[in-house]
Amino acid sequence: ATNETITGNISIANSSTNLLGKGTNFNTDLKNGDSITFTNDAGSSVTGIVRNIISQTEITLVDAVGGSDVTTAGVATRQYSI
Repeated sequence: ATNETITGNISIANSSTNLLGKGTNFNTDLKNGDSITFTNDAGSSVTGIVRNIISQTEITLVDAVGGSDVTTAGVATRQYSI
């Protein structure tokens, strides 16, 4: 698998599947099924699977993040297989 930091910052509310971007290019940087990893505001690493790319600044994840996984202005890394 290859790791690639995506452009912009991401945010997600606790227990949500709706991930929002600021300055992101989700349509070009991500594909459905990609894993993305980011650090939540508590400093823990969170990984989610991209379910659907809605726009350049909004995606949904397959599973909701945890109740304490709120993230503001996080940097996300995409993992994908070539």
